[in-house]
Amino acid sequence: MNSPATSDRVAITAMGLVTSLGLDAASSLAAIRSGLANFSEHETVLVECDQYGTELCGATIARLPHNICPRDLQGADRSIALLSRAITECTEGIPNHLRQRALWLVSAGSSPDPRAPVPLLLAAHPEISVHIPQKKNEPDSQLGRCLFFEDLIQAAEALQKRAVELAFIGCVDSLCGTEILELLLEEDRLKSRMDNPEGIVAGEAAGVFALELASSAARRGAAPLGFIDSWGGGIEPCPWNSSKSEFSAVGLSEALNKTVPPIDSNGGRQLIHVVADLNGNGKRSQEWALAASRVFVGKAETELLHPADCTGDCGMAMGAVLLATALDLLSETPSPTRVVVYCSDEGSARRALSLQRGHGCQETSTDAKKGKGAVTVPAVISQHGEEVVFLWNSRSEIVTAPDRSLADLSRHDRRLAANLAGLTLAKESGGDGWEHWPAFPEASDYFAVAYPAFKTADQESIEALLEKAAEDAGFLKAIASALGWLPFTKAKPHIDFLFRSDSPLHRYITVSACAFHRHDPGHLLNHAAYDACPLLVARTMRSMGELGRRGRLNLVHLSHSYQADDHEVRFWAAWAGVMAGDPDAMSVLTKFITPESEFRHRALALALRHMEQSKAHRWWDVLARYQSTRRLAADAAGIIGDPMLVPWLLEQMAAPTYARGAGAAFSLITGVDLANLKLDTAPAKPCGSPSETAGDASEPTQAPDRGLPWPDGKKVAAWWNENRKNFRPGVRHRLGQPLSKLHLQQVLKNGNQSARTAAALDLALMNPGQPLFDVEAPAGRQVALLS
Repeated sequence: MNSPATSDRVAITAMGLVTSLGLDAASSLAAIRSGLANFSEHETVLVECDQYGTELCGATIARLPHNICPRDLQGADRSIALLSRAITECTEGIPNHLRQRALWLVSAGSSPDPRAPVPLLLAAHPEISVHIPQKKNEPDSQLGRCLFFEDLIQAAEALQKRAVELAFIGCVDSLCGTEILELLLEEDRLKSRMDNPEGIVAGEAAGVFALELASSAARRGAAPLGFIDSWGGGIEPCPWNSSKSEFSAVGLSEALNKTVPPIDSNGGRQLIHVVADLNGNGKRSQEWALAASRVFVGKAETELLHPADCTGDCGMAMGAVLLATALDLLSETPSPTRVVVYCSDEGSARRALSLQRGHGCQETSTDAKKGKGAVTVPAVISQHGEEVVFLWNSRSEIVTAPDRSLADLSRHDRRLAANLAGLTLAKESGGDGWEHWPAFPEASDYFAVAYPAFKTADQESIEALLEKAAEDAGFLKAIASALGWLPFTKAKPHIDFLFRSDSPLHRYITVSACAFHRHDPGHLLNHAAYDACPLLVARTMRSMGELGRRGRLNLVHLSHSYQADDHEVRFWAAWAGVMAGDPDAMSVLTKFITPESEFRHRALALALRHMEQSKAHRWWDVLARYQSTRRLAADAAGIIGDPMLVPWLLEQMAAPTYARGAGAAFSLITGVDLANLKLDTAPAKPCGSPSETAGDASEPTQAPDRGLPWPDGKKVAAWWNENRKNFRPGVRHRLGQPLSKLHLQQVLKNGNQSARTAAALDLALMNPGQPLFDVEAPAGRQVALLS
């Protein structure tokens, strides 16, 4: 493994990036994290032929908008326009005397333009002080798109030898010009709907990165974005563009083996994030598969990112996109400790780098560092808005799904956070946030506008949102959710301001936001308990329970609402009262365990957990007697968790109306995943049948079984007969183990969302006075609390 010669590591302290997604690193990376693209058709018409005739179309490209970088700007002139923006962004804040003494290595893609772009850049921008050193061991023509990585390696070695104090490494390329597109078409490398679906989308980019030793960065107070931990190179003996039909992936395997540190197989499988130079070309994918099977098999699993899906293939500038994506990954919270990034040329050259986040270095997000003054692309911002609306809506199903885990939620929330970052950047760069406000907005539209408005403290937009939301509880909840997604330090000024409002609806938002953050606002919450607005009082009652409030004074606040006229106030007061240990609350709560109540599942879940085992069994017995409550009885069996109830559950699996509920209860007791163990069967009725979508007479509202597997009663019974000896009758079990704090903590970390919801409530009752763990909170916040 090639690594720095001394303990003073090489740090990357600044970057500038220009892509078709944005004119700076922050906006480009927010779009890449979100999986967005800005593809269009080139104005040159191509002809595609197939057996059914011909079709006229333009080549698919990823090019900067015309109003930002004119189409007629070609060759070296276009390279200068792209590169100078990246240089300006990267060098901002770096003292002029350091820039002038720095080593500058800048590479540019091959272009039909006979003028060399770097000398032309010097002539156009003499203040940049770029000089061109003599090149190194390998001819540039053989390095191709790996030249940028090679320049990084050479600069790192020069820094380690103290030959230079600071280095700027840059690259630029555009494959979107007419002449280059024609060359790519002749070589059959362009993506085509008919002839070449595995071809590339031509893109363009420029990037510049500042490198210096960690000690130098510390002296001038520069926070490292990441450290170059190790590097490696290789030569592919059978290049893709050679006449040989087979290639060995020896070059990439060699580069990765030199770069990736030894993997300790005794420590279990490790997750290594890899930013890959994949662009749609099938041979690149084959090469990666071969190399990965040699380098990582059996010891590690890889999470692969390939940003060319978003930026298109940017030629010799692809290395800058790959490196920026890797640095951005290191800025996430929680972040991987190491990211591997590699680049492969169409010829023989292969290069790889390993980047590491420094322990003890300042937490530095590319969004935070480069957000101000971001230059965004309107088409990309429109996509950010659409994605936020979609992801926020779909999240409500994920957080309760029986087949989704915290890891699944984390992946979903990373996409949502990335798109929110894109909207915030647009706001900071001058957008008003209302560009795509629909004529008939939904709650998700309020969330999409509220988050950047709160994040940027845009009081005018905040007031407009509050006025538009009026008294619609869904809209108000969406605004509160936006505050909940902000870090609490960012949300608190808005919470404090709205708490002082005369409007109970504004105070509803703040009470909700405090609950999302599990922050107790003290006497302000006490005052809200006596408000005349039922919506606010109900949310206040719920918050008291979620925050784990107990004590005589708190029970006074709750008990006065046990007989409230509003059924929502009455339910949440009783729910919070039981959570607080008030014996008078139970009789109120159990009145909601009826087929008609919208709160029946929540009431059942808490009441049976809080009851003594014998009393809970009596409640279950009553529910199981009647057809109208038998579905609730299945839930009750799982909540009670007594293996004595399993035979009854096995009987219910024969009835389509109750089968899935019985299967879910069986899993809640035993921990068995019916689908994974193939104990499930085909649906009893076709998807979309009335009973599937609307429920039967016992389920007047939305059926609770959506997403649950259909158990195969005979297979489940066979499993139970073989394993029942492991379950002690009369003892409450949760997911295969008797109730214990340690086991429930593991369920919170590794269980599915349904199981995590159950475990959170169990833990809250086992730890009186502690807040109820929020399994619907932003995943990053949950991971931090559980680590």
